[in-house]
Amino acid sequence: EEIALQEDTLLAAARHGAVLISPCISLGEKRIARAALEAGFPLVVLLENGFPEFYKPPAQYFSACENGSLLMLAPWPYHSEKRMISREQCLALNTFARQLSSEEC
Repeated sequence: EEIALQEDTLLAAARHGAVLISPCISLGEKRIARAALEAGFPLVVLLENGFPEFYKPPAQYFSACENGSLLMLAPWPYHSEKRMISREQCLALNTFARQLSSEEC
């Protein structure tokens, strides 16, 4: 219920020109980001893993990048091993999201 309320609030803001920024860590964040993409709203996604040399995003992300509604950023270099995201990385990604969304940027 709380996530649905957040989704409504954030999508309404996006309808009025806000750009959503998220590391898409929690299920709720992923749900809202998916809804924003489906509606064609601008979205910035922060990723834990960087990009390999010839990276191509998955289909929906690729289309959104192609039409200019998605920006994918990764503050750390690419790694090929499977890793669980750490709490410290989650906190850092959330901090980056807050910094990107501040009026001082």
